[in-house]
Amino acid sequence: MANLKTLVMPFSRISVIIWVILFSTVKPDCEKISTRSVMCPGQKYTEIPQHFEPSIKELILPYNNISQLKADNLKQYLDVRYLNLDANGIESTHSLKAINVFKNLERLSISDNHISMFEFQVFAQNVHLKEIIANDNTNMFLIEKCNFFPKLESLCLKGNNIQQFPSEVVKCLPNLRHLDLRNNQLSTLPSNIKEILPKIETILLSNNSITVEELDPFILSKSDLHNEAKSSSNVKNNLVKNDQGVVFNESNIKNFDNGTDSRSENNSGVIFAAISVTFAVIAVSVVVIVVFIYFRNK
Repeated sequence: MANLKTLVMPFSRISVIIWVILFSTVKPDCEKISTRSVMCPGQKYTEIPQHFEPSIKELILPYNNISQLKADNLKQYLDVRYLNLDANGIESTHSLKAINVFKNLERLSISDNHISMFEFQVFAQNVHLKEIIANDNTNMFLIEKCNFFPKLESLCLKGNNIQQFPSEVVKCLPNLRHLDLRNNQLSTLPSNIKEILPKIETILLSNNSITVEELDPFILSKSDLHNEAKSSSNVKNNLVKNDQGVVFNESNIKNFDNGTDSRSENNSGVIFAAISVTFAVIAVSVVVIVVFIYFRNK
């Protein structure tokens, strides 16, 4: 019996050591876990996990299955400033209404989901929001009703096939500085943006149905279409038509009028060089013939 104990005790100690080594070398599920920030992409979470530090300020949980938020799962993280739920299969902002628990939320990212109805009203109690990123949700309709967002400075709605940007929504964003509406189907924008958004600095509008000619001058000056409009204007200014409707470049016409067209000058130079070479060859040939005849007769 004593011999059996002497064999079992070392074996149990060895087992404990092996388990400690194994668990200490296993990589955590999340890329980053600290008292301030959690980054856990692709962990198949269906809700916000409860085992993070209560003092957490950044919850970065993309590529999971958190399609709906539950208030009970958020109450212990009241100090969250940044929430990232990209690519979680969210179908409506209404399923995010529990987000009002995060009273201090400043940045929200919900890109690459399936949000078809975007309700600004859902975030009415998140009065500290400075940035909303909701890009690439395929097809999105903006609900007009919204609350006042006194601190929102950046709104990114790129790649959502949005057909209309309601003026009522614009009125809720008086301090907006950056608006990204690229890759949508917008054909117009509210004409009174200058009055509604006095602090706007950038409006990105490329790849929409909006034409430069239809844009309000103020919007154009703030948009990424401004340089395109300038280059198009320069091209148009340099083109004129003759009586038959044929388009000519104005600078070339001026050269023709002055008799100094660059192509004509180049052609004249080539012809002159060819004539010079021909005369030189003839002169050399004549000298050779004369010398040959002289020595032959001598």
